[in-house]
Amino acid sequence: LTMGDVSRTTEPVLVRVQTENVTFAVFGSALGEAAPTMRASLQKISEEGRGVVLYLRQRENNLDLVNQLRTYALMREKGIDFQKAKLETGYGKVHDYGIGAQILKDLGLRKIRLLSNHPPKINALEAFGLEITETLRL
Repeated sequence: LTMGDVSRTTEPVLVRVQTENVTFAVFGSALGEAAPTMRASLQKISEEGRGVVLYLRQRENNLDLVNQLRTYALMREKGIDFQKAKLETGYGKVHDYGIGAQILKDLGLRKIRLLSNHPPKINALEAFGLEITETLRL
């Protein structure tokens, strides 16, 4: 999903990479961090007037869905927050940055301002010729 002209610029472009989250995308779950981070990302891109939201399906999606549901159950059972629960279940550990980096490069992006609450995997993106100039917390 793009807003504005993102390919004809030498300036860094706002980018949110969102990995598939079935409970959020299909069922509208507000548990976890997908809903608030997606809303915040869309708001920042709208304010900026241009940007990219890249929604990616991960290879290990079936296992990740199981771990996601386990994470939500653990949050309820132990009364702990999402970050602590996902450390226990392994939810979100498997990520493939190659496809996303190739899509961003095909869109003409070279410099990006990453919208994320997590430290970026800079080496994984730089290998594809993308430079993260800034990481903005959501």
